Amino acid sequence: MNLIIFRIGPYVIVPMGRPAIILCIIYYFIVTWNDLFTPMILIQDMNLRTVMVALAALISRYSGDPTFQFAGLVLAAIPAILVYAIFQRYIIKGIGEGSTR
Repeated sequence: MNLIIFRIGPYVIVPMGRPAIILCIIYYFIVTWNDLFTPMILIQDMNLRTVMVALAALISRYSGDPTFQFAGLVLAAIPAILVYAIFQRYIIKGIGEGSTR
């Protein structure tokens, strides 16, 4: 009798929760991609630094030239924009279903 949950899960729970699960994964990716302080504190090797840490170093090093800053910001925003463009229907569906229940 208790094993019915394992039969209901893949057919009922997962399809209904798929937009919310995908929305959480997308938000987690974007937050992790834009994280600055955690990699700055934990990664000591300069060759392993993330995009945001390198961008912060670029901004502090060349603070007089905004063209490098804007180019770095555009390059750093491309993956987040691509993830949003690919999963846009899941984001809208997840937000819409979350607001009506």
